[in-house]
Amino acid sequence: MNIRHRFLLIFILASSGTSFAQSSPQSQIDPEKRQLINRLFVVMGIKDNAEAMKGKIFALMSSSKSQEQKEVIDRVSKKFDSQKIVDAYIPIYDRHYSKDDLKGLISYYESPLGRKVVKESPAIAQEGLMAGAEMGREVGKEVEAELAAEKSAQDAAGKPN
Repeated sequence: MNIRHRFLLIFILASSGTSFAQSSPQSQIDPEKRQLINRLFVVMGIKDNAEAMKGKIFALMSSSKSQEQKEVIDRVSKKFDSQKIVDAYIPIYDRHYSKDDLKGLISYYESPLGRKVVKESPAIAQEGLMAGAEMGREVGKEVEAELAAEKSAQDAAGKPN
């Protein structure tokens, strides 16, 4: 996988909203608050969206790649556990939202507008992912062209690479 593809992979994963850092153990979270967070995740469709985005991200990454690169991407995809990603958000939500905040969010996501947000979010995320991927491709092409021009200039001047 060349540097452009690695950069694109990092960019896509970072822009997809996944977070792998956990700075507070889940065992320290108030059980009632944990239950509210899990309920919020259900009404928001977090796990389903994480699984759907995982598939879309890795499918996008696999397109137009060599067989070796596709195998690496396939293996990485199989090691991604959507539930672990969802679980990583529990302490984050614990830090940022009170019980009352969580109750309000649950009420919102159970409302007609909240259900529409949940329904439309995957399509919006996919469109954003595609836009980010296109920007990544454009930047990659620009950098490759700059590097090629610099190399040509060095070769013309007789300087070693």
